[in-house]
Amino acid sequence: MEQKLTIQIPSYIHKIETTTDKGLKLTVYTQEISPETKKDLFELLDKLGWLVFATAKVEPEDLVNLPEIKPEFRDGKTPSQRLRAILFVYWEQNGSKGNFDDFYKDYIEKIIENIKGKLNP
Repeated sequence: MEQKLTIQIPSYIHKIETTTDKGLKLTVYTQEISPETKKDLFELLDKLGWLVFATAKVEPEDLVNLPEIKPEFRDGKTPSQRLRAILFVYWEQNGSKGNFDDFYKDYIEKIIENIKGKLNP
């Protein structure tokens, strides 16, 4: 069984961006942290867990009754990240014409229209 690890680091959210799978990408800046805490953070890379951000120290009673995490990852990626990655390879293997983001959006739109065409009226 994997050891549970909880880390509290004084930090602030510097930037928030939306992702194509309706999630968010957060850029978090920390204050100076110890080498041990840095090591612990790197061990958490690509792990699924809870992000708790509070403006005061988090107490154990603040972390009770969290819902179960249902991982949607395979090979460390969400289904939408896997699709985007494979479409990038496809785009490269077919000449890398134009901008990949435009190719991606157009291709996804074709998939959507194809599936919509198969729906019952």
